[in-house]
Amino acid sequence: MARRLAVRPEEIRRHNLSLLLRHIHQHGELTRVELTAATGLNRSTIGALVSDLVALGLVSEYVPSGRDRAGRPSHVVAPRSDGPYVLAVDVAPQALLAERRARIGCTCGLRRSPRATPRCCSKPTPG
Repeated sequence: MARRLAVRPEEIRRHNLSLLLRHIHQHGELTRVELTAATGLNRSTIGALVSDLVALGLVSEYVPSGRDRAGRPSHVVAPRSDGPYVLAVDVAPQALLAERRARIGCTCGLRRSPRATPRCCSKPTPG
């Protein structure tokens, strides 16, 4: 079987979207300028990718107000506080642990429930 060496543009775009989203969720609010510096992508690519992520409802973007610097302010990109969420569930013999996160390091909900031992698995009582 021949090995494909070329990478399709949609694969590059998907990779860059993933890179950008992961960076935003790990570091919180960042300006487009900071995202450009952190990822090595150019400004127009960052702008297009952020627009896609906003349209998908994965991040929010706003223009900061009250700046004392001259020139046009860089847009701020942030993880959405209202989701989307990641749900992680740990199923262990002793308990179930469920956690909901809006972004890395930000736990929105944590629930631990002890698991009851089913009768079929319990040890017989002596007697």
